[in-house]
Amino acid sequence: NLPGYKDSRDTMLIIDEIQTSAEVYNSIRDLRRDLNCDIAVTGSYLGTILGKNGFLLPAGTLAFIDMSAISFKEFTRIFKAEKLLEGIDLYGSGNQEQYNRLNELYGIYRQIGGYPEVVKRYIKTKSIEDSQLEIGNLLRIFKRESQNYFSQPREAEIFESVYTSALEEMCHEKRGTGKGYLELIGKIARDNTSLIVNKDEVANAVVWLTYAGILCKCDLAVNGDIRNISRSRRMYFSDCGLVAYLSKMTTLDESAIEGILTETFVFNELRLLFHHGIAERKVIGSNVCFSVYGQYELDFMVADFDKGDNAKDILSRGTKEVSVIFSSSELEKMASDEKYEKEYMERVQGALRMSEQINREFGFTSAFGEKSGSSEINKIGISFNSDGTTSFFAELEKSSARQRERIEKA
Repeated sequence: NLPGYKDSRDTMLIIDEIQTSAEVYNSIRDLRRDLNCDIAVTGSYLGTILGKNGFLLPAGTLAFIDMSAISFKEFTRIFKAEKLLEGIDLYGSGNQEQYNRLNELYGIYRQIGGYPEVVKRYIKTKSIEDSQLEIGNLLRIFKRESQNYFSQPREAEIFESVYTSALEEMCHEKRGTGKGYLELIGKIARDNTSLIVNKDEVANAVVWLTYAGILCKCDLAVNGDIRNISRSRRMYFSDCGLVAYLSKMTTLDESAIEGILTETFVFNELRLLFHHGIAERKVIGSNVCFSVYGQYELDFMVADFDKGDNAKDILSRGTKEVSVIFSSSELEKMASDEKYEKEYMERVQGALRMSEQINREFGFTSAFGEKSGSSEINKIGISFNSDGTTSFFAELEKSSARQRERIEKA
């Protein structure tokens, strides 16, 4: 009986303040089934009432959407520079004015970040200082709203200590020490003098800030091995503007702040690689990593097993005579399409037959046991690339220089 309502695909029905009515909330699935229009339901603090007071837990078809700050690419789009970013020469041979323009936008983005309200403020005022005041406003609103989710509202008062302590730990951390959440929680509880807090209260605040997307986890790839992961060994803020604003509340020197701003920018750009579904994702794993290998440290590490270099790395560690490397998207497609799986496995068999031919032609020990010369293939790797080509990698145990040259030309 809504005035002007027309039940059609051209209509959007918006139901706001859903947290005030369990009856309406529990009817959403029926409305979706019975109506032709699209339905959008909004509300606040739903997490505090689900499962109680008559609000049934959601069931059926669910989709989860991560709401992130504006990326640097999206930021350049706002200022009509996205095509410039995509087309710029990465090795310095482009037009200097173009580099200057992108560097200018990069400098602004590092200071104000990508929260939409903050970017809108900068567009209006062209002032970094005014834009950072908006970041302060957002943090105060977040603190006030978060109090509804804590049994003890004072737990939200710990946020400021968590912000500054996390930032200081990022800057002071020794190489490879990655302290993780537990150590950070203990430090905040020990150092807090303005509030008498315990570790549980601090833990609730840290977990909530992570769940809300303000703090993000970074894993450790042990000794550079992407398959040997130690979880949550570092934390980063999800937005450069947050770091720039919060750094003003610390005694950190300018060089330390510059360093952590750069790391925060890179971390969040790399984190975008993991926002795709598994079938579209071009990197393996679930998160950005850092790594320590001997005396060397990688600030960040991601791995793409569709690339030949990674195939060679797997080959060097493999224990099988033949290693065939599939991307996650290929495995997904084979699992859902039997015809595609059959065609793909025929390619694998063809590649194996070709490897036998290479063995015979160049006089190496066949991976399948046929001796044909004094040298041996230790391992064979076969990689099917996204462009339809196939790459072969062989690790030789003994071979003359002339034989190696013939292999490389092949």
